[in-house]
Amino acid sequence: MKVAVETIDPCKKKLVIEVPEEDVNKQYRATVNELKKEATMPGFRKGRIPYNLLRTRFKKQIEGEVKARLLQTSYEEALKETNLSPILRPEVDQDKLTVAENQPFKYEVTIEVKPEIQVEGYKGMAVKKLPVKPVTDEDVQKGLEALQREHIQYREAPEGYSIKGNDLIVIDYDGFLEDKPIKNGSVQDYSLVVGSKTMIPGFEEQFLGRQKGDQFEFNLTYPEDHPNEELAGKNVRFSVKIKDVKEGYLLPLDDEFAKDLEFNSLEELKGKIRQGIAERLQKEVDAALKRQILNALVEKHPFPVPPSLVNYQRIMFRIPEEEAVRRVRSSLILEEIARLENITVSEEELDEEIKKMAARHNQHPAALKKSLKEKGSLEDVRLDLLETKTLDFLVSHANILEENKQNE
Repeated sequence: MKVAVETIDPCKKKLVIEVPEEDVNKQYRATVNELKKEATMPGFRKGRIPYNLLRTRFKKQIEGEVKARLLQTSYEEALKETNLSPILRPEVDQDKLTVAENQPFKYEVTIEVKPEIQVEGYKGMAVKKLPVKPVTDEDVQKGLEALQREHIQYREAPEGYSIKGNDLIVIDYDGFLEDKPIKNGSVQDYSLVVGSKTMIPGFEEQFLGRQKGDQFEFNLTYPEDHPNEELAGKNVRFSVKIKDVKEGYLLPLDDEFAKDLEFNSLEELKGKIRQGIAERLQKEVDAALKRQILNALVEKHPFPVPPSLVNYQRIMFRIPEEEAVRRVRSSLILEEIARLENITVSEEELDEEIKKMAARHNQHPAALKKSLKEKGSLEDVRLDLLETKTLDFLVSHANILEENKQNE
């Protein structure tokens, strides 16, 4: 088989593939012989139809099968021979290709690939590390109050009670666009915590100060970036009825509150909150350091990136193209550094990460791993781990300037 490679641009290559006539004839014979076992024609027993008659009678079917099989095998062989790894499998219009016995089968295919890059100067990078902010008593108190709000309690509201933030209400509502009911826009007995930001902006505020039994209407404009494209940016009329109201109230911050959360005392709970805040602040400083290194590397290596990877980032994460390009370039840089430094992710490290993920989602690790594998997401987890290890490597080899020491 002959394979010629033409570079169109750093992220795109054209393969010209030619399958020799002997391989074409071999595939023809195999296809016709398979068909012969199952084909039926008047006057012939199954398996007894002459070869040439089959070729004539089932010409289009045979040619289609031969083309499909030759494309599959020759394309995979061409990739091995050229050591190319396309990002996506290219679409080939088989109807525009011709195949015939005693003739070579020739076709062209354009593939998108990751660019070949040279990453330099990634060791000994000078970066500034900000000091970790100390945890204050005010920080701990805010954390405690946030925990208090998370464990808000509800009780029946007295007659004539006016709704306030954090109250739990039960409502019926109907949505109308240009006076026509919205699809799936009629909801009954919907439970809503006022101020939870569950609904579109402005919806929950309509209930403040109102009472059980109130029926009213209001208009709101859906955000331009709302996932429902039929409603995004549109003005919608809502008709609502408040069916029930429960008053939200906070538990006192005392030892009993802490014991309900399985701590021995309020002071012990405060200590745990302080520790959590300290760990978060440390992670923020570490993350800022890694971003600084990565941003510097991206700035130093302005190579072109594959459009399909950029489009994936834009669609999946709903980010501007500029940010999508930066993310793709960052990933390719880290991938190349990992290759140069022989940084890999072992099966043990992968399993350990899956255990952590399973614990966060209350799943069994084996079941989660199986699910990730079936969805084709297991390699994404491995890639995330590889990028994390590579960033840790870059930090360990960086020239870190402590800001507080620098200012002394």
